[in-house]
Amino acid sequence: MRLKNRTPMRLFFGLYAIQYNSIAYSSLAGFLGVVMILGLMLGGVGSSLAGSPDSVPVGTLWVEVDGMADDIGSVQANLFRRGDDLFKPPPLKSRGRIKKGKGVLVFRHLPYGQYAITAFQDRNNNADLDHNIFRFPAEPLGFSNGFRFSLTSGMPTFEKLKFLFSPQSSRIRITVR
Repeated sequence: MRLKNRTPMRLFFGLYAIQYNSIAYSSLAGFLGVVMILGLMLGGVGSSLAGSPDSVPVGTLWVEVDGMADDIGSVQANLFRRGDDLFKPPPLKSRGRIKKGKGVLVFRHLPYGQYAITAFQDRNNNADLDHNIFRFPAEPLGFSNGFRFSLTSGMPTFEKLKFLFSPQSSRIRITVR
């Protein structure tokens, strides 16, 4: 059925209304209806992100890296969660300056839980751990949980590197070699 006597009227922000037999049908009503439905559907999401009582507690993790022979380059810490591949780019990383063979890196707003960290002195500031022709690390490298990479230790895994980050344990020390 085709409507007769239609008169489009521009309202505001590009919204239109159509007047038909002295009754205005507005695209604004449809727009508000969609906004209201989305608000109801997503209502819980916004409140949980804003820090409601049922949100996950977070803190600041301080990573102290030592063992660097000089102050060349920068220091980088890669943070991994359970299930992350330690040999792929990390989900979180922090970079900092080296001063007197030491560096302090910070991960802010981090949910409490179990993590693993690899840290290295990035001597050429390319943000990657460089390797030699035998695929061994060519830059000083260290791990959380006191793990030391050697031919007898096997490859690092999350289980070997994991530590608990909590309000009582918010600092970790890693020595690079």
